Amino acid sequence: MFGEFYEPVYLFMERGGDVLYAIFGLILILWLMVLERAGYFIFSHRAALAAAKQEWEARKERTSWAAHQIRHDLITGLNIGLQANMSTIKMLIGLAPLFGLLGTVTGMIEVFDVMAFIGNGSPKAMASGISKATIPTMAGMVAFEIPEAIAFGLPLPKKAITSNTSIMPVTVPSRPNKGAIPINIFIVVIFA
Repeated sequence: MFGEFYEPVYLFMERGGDVLYAIFGLILILWLMVLERAGYFIFSHRAALAAAKQEWEARKERTSWAAHQIRHDLITGLNIGLQANMSTIKMLIGLAPLFGLLGTVTGMIEVFDVMAFIGNGSPKAMASGISKATIPTMAGMVAFEIPEAIAFGLPLPKKAITSNTSIMPVTVPSRPNKGAIPINIFIVVIFA
């Protein structure tokens, strides 16, 4: 059974050249990061959301500037958890076409070497180089579209981010304190 799976993969990798191994490594790293994000959304985010909500609801005072800053800190912590590793995933997706292009260049160099050595009349001799030029390009373009669709096409991150701001309602006093100095004026006076 293993031989039935291994042989076609081995032939594909040999036809694609050495660059295909680098693309395979990128795909492996990318899928591990996408699965980590999916695991976070499925298992950890709900617990972090519940802990933040519980911490906010445990507060007796929710109207002061300090309370609003604590609320903002809780929401920011949840958003940081949601956005972790997403920029690295974007970077890996951007590297894929470049590795495919590298495979194209190395394959075409091989074609030109064959043409220089044998001449330009032997299609069989050039077939290996053309294969090494097209397979990495295809792998670099196609293999990264699936994780990109999963990582960025699902509405889960946007929905989760917008729900974070609505989990902890802000209590604003109906009438401001007449003796209080507005915070922006207070900061300007201190630092002027």
